[in-house]
Amino acid sequence: MHNVPDALAIAEYPAGLSVIPIAFLSSFALLGAVRIWRALRRRRAFRDFAAARHLQFAGTIPSDARAPYTRIDKVRRAVLLWNVIEGQWDGLPVRLFDMPERIPRGRRTTAILVTVGDILHRGAEAERAIAAVPKVRIETNLDVVCVSSMRQLEAAELAASLSSAVTIAKAMERDASTDARPASRGMFGTLDAE
Repeated sequence: MHNVPDALAIAEYPAGLSVIPIAFLSSFALLGAVRIWRALRRRRAFRDFAAARHLQFAGTIPSDARAPYTRIDKVRRAVLLWNVIEGQWDGLPVRLFDMPERIPRGRRTTAILVTVGDILHRGAEAERAIAAVPKVRIETNLDVVCVSSMRQLEAAELAASLSSAVTIAKAMERDASTDARPASRGMFGTLDAE
């Protein structure tokens, strides 16, 4: 060390080096805080939606805890369901929730389970009802239909989505009662005609 600037440079080097990990870790903390804030805001919106329509907000539940959640394979394998809303919609029992999407990993989707009093069948009337709703996946297991969107729905879209899911379930129930062929449980819980 020949002069004062060299001594200052050596003294500042370790302190300057420690700023980099702190800045790096604080960016992760900020990202985590933003995600938590969004999740809490979404939870509040779902809770408000449920309260305004006299539905029960159940929060987060295990997906393999009880029927009808266990009746649909992809729901049962989801492990946890978030923002669960349960109740009656247009005369049928419904369950609305967010769940993880298997592929691509990390995404979440909003799904609706509708339970009917009879066996479901995907006939002509059901196909028309499904065609009226863009970008949904349908999975059935005897008297339960799961209508899942390809994305997470916003709170403003929930009422229309519940109505669409109930319309699809009622159409599938009518198709089963008018179809002359008996329905049986097929591979992967879908309904097949014998």
